[in-house]
Amino acid sequence: MKSIATLSLSALSVVCVVIGGCDGAAAEGGEGEGEDENGDCIAFTLGTAIDDLSSEGLVVYGVATGSDIDGDGADFLQWQFPSDRPTATGTFTLGTGENADLETCTECLVLATNFDVDALDPRVRYFQTAGSITLDADPASGRLSATIADVVLREYELRGGDDRVTFVDDGGCYRIDAATVDAEADLR
Repeated sequence: MKSIATLSLSALSVVCVVIGGCDGAAAEGGEGEGEDENGDCIAFTLGTAIDDLSSEGLVVYGVATGSDIDGDGADFLQWQFPSDRPTATGTFTLGTGENADLETCTECLVLATNFDVDALDPRVRYFQTAGSITLDADPASGRLSATIADVVLREYELRGGDDRVTFVDDGGCYRIDAATVDAEADLR
């Protein structure tokens, strides 16, 4: 298995990942704080490394962040599309309706930070509470062609044994002002 910290480009052809340019600049604000000095969510960038993290019943594209945004370990944004909840092309609102919970979302963004490669689990997770996603291709086709805008991701924990999100009081908060991804993968 390849290290998540050095995501492989062998399965994908990355055209571009953009948040204010493909420069991989560091996150604004203090490391590990999750909010800047004004209590606003901290903006972060995405890198250009992208990987297919799909498993049975779930199409997942992982895009590495442009910097270490929340302590030790790899950080990446998971673009998740559950197979049992079909996704169409078009523009969708994040953080409301069915897209307000990991258990029901059809277009799901999860920021996984401090990823422990040995345990295959992030130590801290953030889920969408606002923003939009425009899909130009069905992600299940093996192509992620998408644009996200004004996305806010808040720290959460899972309730019980299901995928129902409970946001952490005074937890961290990150934002993506805009990003475009166009990549193809041989889905597992």
